[in-house]
Amino acid sequence: MVTPKEVMGHVFAEPFRPFRIRMASGETYEIRHPETASLGKTNITIFVPFSTKNPGTSFGISCR
Repeated sequence: MVTPKEVMGHVFAEPFRPFRIRMASGETYEIRHPETASLGKTNITIFVPFSTKNPGTSFGISCR
């Protein structure tokens, strides 16, 4: 299980390198820019920009 602290290491890495979070369900979330992930103590919010596949939304991931 990933923790917000581990994700923070990727989000604030210099230089930033895009990464992917893969869920136990098989879903994946791509973090292509550090500003698309917001970290809390026990959750991660991923903001997905507008695209032809997606109208622009956010996903909450619990890290418990």
